[in-house]
Amino acid sequence: MRTALGIFILTCALAPVGCGRKVADAPLPLSIAAWEALPVGQKYTNEALERLKVGNPKLQTPEGWEAFSRTTLARNRRKDFPNGPGRPTGRRP
Repeated sequence: MRTALGIFILTCALAPVGCGRKVADAPLPLSIAAWEALPVGQKYTNEALERLKVGNPKLQTPEGWEAFSRTTLARNRRKDFPNGPGRPTGRRP
């Protein structure tokens, strides 16, 4: 009886210890529409592309990612960087 009571008290005392710890945060999913709405500076970062993969199961396969890269990703890069990445757009501020 004493042993059971001791185990119960110990369990109750130690249970809240792990509650405040954060587990490694998984990236929040990102839809294609939300990705397209991101600012250009954030859109092509590795983190944003990983969130995009997490948010769409079709993009998690190599074939799906390849198809997305050829179509949607390429189209958006041409729109966001008409003169190529790293080159000025020719517009004046």
